[in-house]
Amino acid sequence: MTLFAHIGAFMAIPFLAFSAWFGGGAHMHQWPTHYPPIATSTPPVATTTPPVHTPPHTQAAVTLYSVSKTSGIAVGDTITITGSGFTNDNTILLDGMVAAKNVPITSSIAIACTTDPSCKGGIHQTLIFTIPSSIGPDCKAGQMCPMYMRLLTSGTYNLAVENENGTSNTIAVSIVGTAGIQ
Repeated sequence: MTLFAHIGAFMAIPFLAFSAWFGGGAHMHQWPTHYPPIATSTPPVATTTPPVHTPPHTQAAVTLYSVSKTSGIAVGDTITITGSGFTNDNTILLDGMVAAKNVPITSSIAIACTTDPSCKGGIHQTLIFTIPSSIGPDCKAGQMCPMYMRLLTSGTYNLAVENENGTSNTIAVSIVGTAGIQ
């Protein structure tokens, strides 16, 4: 066989496969019989069941139930927040500004409610933090952030907790006195 005969035979195989697939193999008798037959059956279909899609675990929303003290709070007072959806990296906000960062859970207890309709059953967690003399902007990673601190003065502030699960509802707390410059 000459080189051209080999090239011709090599080029004919894809055409033969194409012809057999789309033409039903009726033209196969036109080709020499020494070429191997080409399978025209369809590949087997997998009979396995597709995997079941499991939605990702959703975290509990951050919810505040109570604050140990809501009025007469002074700089340096220790405050306990009770709620749910806390993580070990919580940020305490006063009017949307940072009062404390990286606050871990101090306790976690399961509460069962049977007869009291006002009972907030489920997991109750606590956070403990100290009221600072100043608060700062709540800047996220990669975000431009102004660099300033605001002295905590007398007034009512909305306290909230923020973490990877979101930002909680707010509870109004009243700060008394003006923070001194330290």
